[in-house]
Amino acid sequence: GTLAYKLRSEPDTFEMSDGRRMNIRAGIKFVSFSAHSDYNQTHDFITRLETQNVVLVHGEETQMAQMQVKLREDFPHVNVRAPSNCETIRYHFPAVTQLK
Repeated sequence: GTLAYKLRSEPDTFEMSDGRRMNIRAGIKFVSFSAHSDYNQTHDFITRLETQNVVLVHGEETQMAQMQVKLREDFPHVNVRAPSNCETIRYHFPAVTQLK
């Protein structure tokens, strides 16, 4: 299986392809979604995920723009983007520190 698939079981360590053992200090969450979701499916996905950012990347430009407007109305706290083909977007996420 892939590295991502193996990490889903949240091991404490992982053996790299070169034989090195790496300590894993991360929580792993798995989310399944479809690139062909309609508005209701996308709305439900955002609600369940409780995300701050959504990027619409698959669909006809006019339809994506309409979905972007509606999602912004329904989720005013979420940054919803619908970039043009080949448009670069950047997000900066602050590091999360967990104290024991």
